[in-house]
Amino acid sequence: MPCSYYSPGEEASIRAQKASERANKYKKDLDRLGLEADKLREIVIEYLDGKTPEIPKELQASIRRAQTKHRKVDLARLEIVFTEKKDADKLEAVWEADPKKPLEPQLGFDPDEF
Repeated sequence: MPCSYYSPGEEASIRAQKASERANKYKKDLDRLGLEADKLREIVIEYLDGKTPEIPKELQASIRRAQTKHRKVDLARLEIVFTEKKDADKLEAVWEADPKKPLEPQLGFDPDEF
C-alpha cells in the first residue's frame, strides 16, 4: 500500500485549511459574543461614569452564569491535560475546584496557561 507524503508547504496548507474550518464553525458564536461584549462594555462604562446607579441584576446573573460555564469548560480541559501528563497534584486540584468561584486562587495557577 503506497504511503502518502506531503511536503512541508502542503502540510502547512492543510493545517491552515483545517484551522479555518474550525474557526468558521464557531464564527456565528464569536460574532454574537462580540456584540454581547460591546453591550456589556457600554453598560460598565455608564456605571463607572456614574450614569447608571447599578449594573442590572439580570445582567449580573447572566455574567455569573457565563463565568461558571466558562470555568466548567476550563476544568474539563484541564482534567484531560493533567490526566495525559499524569500530574496527580494538579489533577486533584482540578477535581476539588468549585466552578462558581474564580479558578486561579483555587488551583494555584492560571488555567489559561494550559
